Amino acid sequence: MKSKTKIMLMSVGAMALVAMLGGQAHAVTADTFVSASTPANSGSGTEEALLEAACACELTLVTQISTNINVQVDDLVNYVDVAPDEPGFFLLKFGVGNTGSPTHYIFKNNVVGEETLLAWTDAQLLAAGLTEQHLTSLSHYTYGDGTPSVPEPASLLLLGAGLAGLGIWRRKQA
Repeated sequence: MKSKTKIMLMSVGAMALVAMLGGQAHAVTADTFVSASTPANSGSGTEEALLEAACACELTLVTQISTNINVQVDDLVNYVDVAPDEPGFFLLKFGVGNTGSPTHYIFKNNVVGEETLLAWTDAQLLAAGLTEQHLTSLSHYTYGDGTPSVPEPASLLLLGAGLAGLGIWRRKQA
C-alpha cells in the first residue's frame, strides 16, 4: 500500500475515533413500562397506592408536577429530567376524557446512568391503550422516595450468620 493511502486511511480512522469519543451525547433509553390503569379516583393517595403496588415498597410522594412540564424528545424517546432526584418508579397521568383508555401509566426507572430521567416512548403508551390523540395530553407526573421492601442479599446473609452463630452458641451451652 502506498504511503499516501496509508496516511489517508489513518487520518480517516483517527477522525472516526475522535467523533465516537468526542463527548457526543448518547440517545436516551426508555424506562421499563410496568402497568396501566384507570382508577376511579386520581388523587394523591390513589397514585401513591398505585406506585407502591408497582414497586412493592412503602413510599411517600415527593412531587406532582402539573404545570410547566418540560417534556424533551431524543430519538423518539420522551423524557423529563428530575435531577437531583433518582426515583425508582414514576407515574404519568394523561387526560383522556371518557374514552375508556387507561389514564395512569407506571414505569420503572432502571436505565443505568439515566436515573434522573423519566423516559418513555409513544409506542409504549399506545401499546398500553392510550389513544393517539391523547399522546400530548400529559396532565401530570409524579414519583416517590420509596425503597423496595425486598431485603438485600447482604442483609439476609448477615441475618443468617447471626442465627447460625446463635444456634452454635446455644448448642455449646447445652
